[in-house]
Amino acid sequence: MKEKAVIASQVENLEYHRGSLEEKEKAKAEIVRVSEKLGLTWNLQNGVVAILLKSTVLAAVALLMSTAASSTMFTIMSSLAIMIIGHMQSIAREYFLSEVSSGVLPRFISGLVALLVPDLKSFDVVDAVVAGDAVSFGVMGQMTGLTAVYLTLYLLAAWVLFSDKEL
Repeated sequence: MKEKAVIASQVENLEYHRGSLEEKEKAKAEIVRVSEKLGLTWNLQNGVVAILLKSTVLAAVALLMSTAASSTMFTIMSSLAIMIIGHMQSIAREYFLSEVSSGVLPRFISGLVALLVPDLKSFDVVDAVVAGDAVSFGVMGQMTGLTAVYLTLYLLAAWVLFSDKEL
C-alpha cells in the first residue's frame, strides 16, 4: 500500500521534469522496476529476520559474559570483542587453514576460536538484500538452526556458571 503511494509520488514528480514523453515513460518504467526489486518485499523481511537472529546470538553472548563477570564494563567490552572476533573469524580461519599457514598451532587456535566464538559472518545477508538479490529459504533455515545451536550452548553455559554463583 505504501509502496504504491511512493511510486505514485515519484511518477507525479516526473510530470514536472523536462524531457520527451518517451523519456518520461522510460523513467516511469524504471521507477516501477526498481521499487518492485528493492521495495517492500519478502526478501526485505529476510534481512530483518537475519538481523534479529544475529542480535539474539549477541544477546546470549552478553548474558554469558555477564554471568562470568562482576563488572558491567567488562561485560560490555568482552561482548564487543567477541562481536568483532565473530565478524573476522571467517577471514582468519581462511588464512589459517590455507597452505600459507601450515603449522599445527595456527590450526589448533583457529579451531578453538571457531568453537568459542560465534561465526557472525554467516548472518550477513543484508548486503544481498540491499542489492536486491534473493535470500533463499535454505540460507534462512541455516541461520535459524545456527542461532538455535548458539543459543542452546551459550544459555546452557550461562546457566552452569550462574548456578555456581553465590547469591
